[in-house]
Amino acid sequence: MTPDYNHKFYDIPIFMKDKAIFIFEKNSTFVPEIVSCVVHSIHVKGQRGQKSPILLLNRMIKKEQIAEIAEKHLQGTDKYLINISVKPGNKITLVIDSDTSVMIDDCSRLSKAVEASLNRDLEDFELNVTSYGADKPLINKRQFTKNIGRQLVITTKDEKKIKGKLVTAGENFVTLEAIVNTKQKEKTTQTVEIEYNNIEQAKIILAFK
Repeated sequence: MTPDYNHKFYDIPIFMKDKAIFIFEKNSTFVPEIVSCVVHSIHVKGQRGQKSPILLLNRMIKKEQIAEIAEKHLQGTDKYLINISVKPGNKITLVIDSDTSVMIDDCSRLSKAVEASLNRDLEDFELNVTSYGADKPLINKRQFTKNIGRQLVITTKDEKKIKGKLVTAGENFVTLEAIVNTKQKEKTTQTVEIEYNNIEQAKIILAFK
């Protein structure tokens, strides 16, 4: 059957504690449409005198809504959004980075700003704000600029691996002082330009003391 999104309440036996996933069959097929539900404290009489919870349909929060809130909060700072994910049950994860560094307080302030802009009575959610890890691939031009002077390993689209120090990060390409082998099997440095659209992956070579 087609879900009736105008019908707000559904009475089902209590099999869960805090949260539930209610599955509708779409057009009598076996393609389920998953809708997040939140268990409320209101109860009605069920079969054999047992109590059942009334589940309030909880709409999925849109990424665009979260992005607008986060970007407004980060405006005027050197922090910026890298990724937003919203999973079933409105489990929201925001990943941020910075031109300098991301501190715990930065994540905490953004979390409070997002929470203050959402209404838990209308849309329950879980929120996690985290910084982009140093071991993750560089995916933003600002990240390349931030890491000038560090050692990188870049894999190109044709699967070549180039290691070297990041010297510049321009509008269209980056420049590395790459370590290459000569015909005499000696190692030397060579300036190599790599266009962003030719980068399959770029990672920082972390130095552990």
